[in-house]
Amino acid sequence: MRFFRDLSLSEDDYDLYQAVLHIRPFEKWGIDFGRQFVNEGFSVETVDGLRTTLSFDTLTALTLYSGVPRSVETGDFSRDDGLLTGLSLNAEIHPKLQTALHLNWRKNDLNQRDFV
Repeated sequence: MRFFRDLSLSEDDYDLYQAVLHIRPFEKWGIDFGRQFVNEGFSVETVDGLRTTLSFDTLTALTLYSGVPRSVETGDFSRDDGLLTGLSLNAEIHPKLQTALHLNWRKNDLNQRDFV
């Protein structure tokens, strides 16, 4: 949110960068819901969606995420920006060697006919 007042904008105009609810129902399972930064692989996206992480042990974790990608809008939060969904598998196979597999899929202009 803006921490300064730009007098050329109306009171309703604001930028929402991140608002996330973190839930940890179990010790090895975490859920993030809301507008969040998703940094899985080589890109960083701002997404309105859900990301869940399951840690199998201290060395291996699986992350699944899905949501509507967002650019920082002013005022209009209802624009359709498609769908971004993906998964990440992180593993430490040696104390000094970590590996990761990142897959994601983005569809622009998502509409109801895509689900029928």
